[in-house]
Amino acid sequence: MVRRIRHMVIAFITGALFGHFAIYAFLTWQGRAGAVGGEILFLPLMVLLVIMGWQARGEVEWTKK
Repeated sequence: MVRRIRHMVIAFITGALFGHFAIYAFLTWQGRAGAVGGEILFLPLMVLLVIMGWQARGEVEWTKK
């Protein structure tokens, strides 16, 4: 039960931080007059982190078997 609650809290905090960073990257992008900067790399980075976490979870479950 505690483990499930912990995972829900971590997922909520992760979602809140993702939303905050996405808004910040968008506002920074809007404030530029011309080409985008490094903030455009935020979304692909988040996708790669999610995929990496998913793969790591699979590896840990496979190792436990």
